[in-house]
Amino acid sequence: MGVVTGLAAIKQHVENSQGGGDLKWLKLKAGESVKVTFLQEIDPDSPNYNEDAGLVIISPEHTNPGEGMFKHKAICTADEGACLPCELFERGEKGWRVKGRLYANVLVDDGKTEPYVAILSQGLSGKSITPSLAAFAEDNGTITGYQFRIGRQGDAMKTEYSLTVIMNSTGVDPSKYELFPLDKVVVKHVPYDEQAEFYQVAQVAEASEGFTW
Repeated sequence: MGVVTGLAAIKQHVENSQGGGDLKWLKLKAGESVKVTFLQEIDPDSPNYNEDAGLVIISPEHTNPGEGMFKHKAICTADEGACLPCELFERGEKGWRVKGRLYANVLVDDGKTEPYVAILSQGLSGKSITPSLAAFAEDNGTITGYQFRIGRQGDAMKTEYSLTVIMNSTGVDPSKYELFPLDKVVVKHVPYDEQAEFYQVAQVAEASEGFTW
């Protein structure tokens, strides 16, 4: 399984900057909302597609399900012939299931500061904005030609996000902003022979009767 929009070709390590470094993430607390303008399209056939800006990506990822292990996250390598988390999942370790995640560069207007570019990160479930965003793109042919409001309600497992279109827009010229290279800063590729160490799954082997590598 590879990354949507061609990122399955990644064959090298890239820095996993989730939650740190110089990246700017769109973060909302329960009850908060912001206005956003997407700087990338979902589909290259969109009339507003900008080749230099690239596309929104969806990354199939595995995360160590252990408490506090969320940073041990990397792309599924099943399409390369082998993927350790997939093997763990097939052995009955359900927490290792592959999960898709959407990433996009957005221009954020929080009403407090000058608009800024940030990375939007969303799952694919009905509690995220992803299904609504995809449906909107299908109906309107573009997501960059509108301004939206994204809101958050609830915490932890009860967290839900909403997407509401505010107005038509002529869009924002992405060339005026420095976009984050999503394939290099949010997607980490780990070769199969390094995955046991990266995901720190030794405790899984010890806890599973009869488990062998």
